Amino acid sequence: MDYTSMQSCTEAFTPLFRMRKVFENEQLTLFKIEGALTPQNAESWEEEFTMIMQRIEHPIIFDCASLTTTNHELMDILRNLMTDKMYFLNLSTPARNMLRSAGLGERVLD
Repeated sequence: MDYTSMQSCTEAFTPLFRMRKVFENEQLTLFKIEGALTPQNAESWEEEFTMIMQRIEHPIIFDCASLTTTNHELMDILRNLMTDKMYFLNLSTPARNMLRSAGLGERVLD
C-alpha cells in the first residue's frame, strides 16, 4: 500500500461527533456530547446546537466528558449561541476557564 495515498485519505477525514439525548423530563434535558470538535466540523456543531436550542424550551445540560476539543472552536460556537438555558457539565479545565473568564461561569456545572 502506498503511504502517500493513505495519508491523503486521512487528511480528508472529518472527525465525527454525536450529541445524544440521555435524559428528559418537563424541566430539563441532558445531552451527552461525544467525539471531536475541530475546525473541520465546527460548522456542523453549530448547526446541531442551533437545532437543539430551537426545539427545546426548558434548560439543557450538555455533558462534555467524552468531548475532545480545540477550545477556541468551542468558544466561538458558544459565543454565537449561548442562551440562559444552556449549561455545561464536565468541560475540560481550559474550556471551563475560558467560559468563566468570558463572564459565563454560571453556565458551567462542576
